[in-house]
Amino acid sequence: MCEQPQEIEKLNQRKQGKKRLNESELMRAAEAIIKKHGCSEFLKAGFEVKQRIKQVRKYKSRTGQEQRVETELIVRVERLEQAIERKKTLCGWRVYASNKKEIEVEEAVFLYREQYQIERSISRLKGRSLGLQPVYLQKESRIVGLINLLSLCLRELTLLEYYVGRELAARGENLKGIYSSQRGRQTASPSAELILERV
Repeated sequence: MCEQPQEIEKLNQRKQGKKRLNESELMRAAEAIIKKHGCSEFLKAGFEVKQRIKQVRKYKSRTGQEQRVETELIVRVERLEQAIERKKTLCGWRVYASNKKEIEVEEAVFLYREQYQIERSISRLKGRSLGLQPVYLQKESRIVGLINLLSLCLRELTLLEYYVGRELAARGENLKGIYSSQRGRQTASPSAELILERV
């Protein structure tokens, strides 16, 4: 969660030759730092005014020892605890929408695990059933043609899975014995590769 950025501390450092910012300049600088770190929702910049009396010794036109009041502006950052706690509560959660009015948690977990993911289909082109590599073609036209062909094959595999899964769902059935190593295992959404192995 956002903590006070180190750049804020640098604003409070007083160095010889360093320009001293006025109130508005200091606030703008602090708010810009907080925004840069993406913490505008969780941190609020403010400042504290400190005054000190400095003794000024006699010198030239000064008749005697004098006192001078020096004012120092110090940036303070306030944590917006309610916003931070609200963000912590939501961290790690993802919102999903469903066309079902009521759904149990267990069913939601299974639906999540069975959701369609485009990465799973594309991974078929990475050395699996539709290996795109290694490619030993030299002409660009042939490389493009191979990619188009494999893309069509990928669509066919995806459609096969979709229609088989839809039919099983309509019948309320699961396929059994489709996994060679686990004969008793059932599934309502078999992969196209498993289906083709059993055909």
